[in-house]
Amino acid sequence: MVINDWPVPLVSVLVLGNWEWKAVQSVIIGYLYSFSISAGVEAATPKLNTFVHYAKVELVPPTPGELGGVATGLGNILKSVQTGAWKNLTVKQATLNTLVAAEVLCWFFIGECLGKGTIVAYQV
Repeated sequence: MVINDWPVPLVSVLVLGNWEWKAVQSVIIGYLYSFSISAGVEAATPKLNTFVHYAKVELVPPTPGELGGVATGLGNILKSVQTGAWKNLTVKQATLNTLVAAEVLCWFFIGECLGKGTIVAYQV
């Protein structure tokens, strides 16, 4: 005999009424659901700890010492433009520089779209 797609022994149907069997089903489902939630939390905890560790390291704002390195890097770029050193780059270096510039440009445009709240134009 099957009630609501659950195989039910005939003895339990004779002892328990249909509404009582549904109550037993709901208790069993609630128990299994709580077990699956706790298992999911236990499985996700190590990955969450790893994420938090890397987020603390990678997602911090730059320190004043690192800002000096940015100024030095920009100075090196300007000097290479003025002296023509960019002409001596290998194809691999030029490709990587182009990809980094494209990534920065794309993140700029994504930030602009998020700031506007729309892709096409400002909402007036």
